[in-house]
Amino acid sequence: MEYGIIQKQEIVMFKEIRMKKTLLTLVVVLLFAGCSGKDISINDQTSKHFTNKSVQLQIEQKADFVCQTPLRVILTTLVDPMLAYTSDDNNSLQDPAVNIGQNLLKTLKNRYSLRVVQDDKADYMLNLHTVMWGMIYLPFHWNHYKLYLNIHMELLDAKTQKVIAQGYCAKESDSENAPTYEEFFDNDAQLLKKTVHILTNQCLDEFQKLF
Repeated sequence: MEYGIIQKQEIVMFKEIRMKKTLLTLVVVLLFAGCSGKDISINDQTSKHFTNKSVQLQIEQKADFVCQTPLRVILTTLVDPMLAYTSDDNNSLQDPAVNIGQNLLKTLKNRYSLRVVQDDKADYMLNLHTVMWGMIYLPFHWNHYKLYLNIHMELLDAKTQKVIAQGYCAKESDSENAPTYEEFFDNDAQLLKKTVHILTNQCLDEFQKLF
């Protein structure tokens, strides 16, 4: 009798775990589907409307920096998928979208003479969002990690909400000679910060080409 009860409890737990994993997969798929669209570049037709106009930078709330260690992945699979989305390993990392957004503002100002403003009366909105970023271990070298960064950018007409420019950038650090966890976080996470900076600049270069 007791054995039958235990079996039923195990089946219920298994179904709950499978349901959580399915939901997590759906969230990731929908996330990519919502953010990864066709790149749109500024062209002569759209830029001719920039005369005497203004632009404002808007940074959406960044995703948590996720550090996916082997233990965390196991706990995510067996216990709670949301464990993968908690992290205390960010070491005061600045949101990459801030750096990219500020540099794109300079481009809009220098190339198209758009005025940069800080109020809600801007003619155009430059939106940046760090969708996903973090580090994950290599499949066959569990103590070595690579970084990933996914950022969405769009320039909108504030009045009509028409998309003037749009891009999605997904970058990863090199898997060859990938650092260990300790190497990334030694010396106040200098290597981690440097690698994030490199990926940030790669995304900035991609977005600049759309302007």
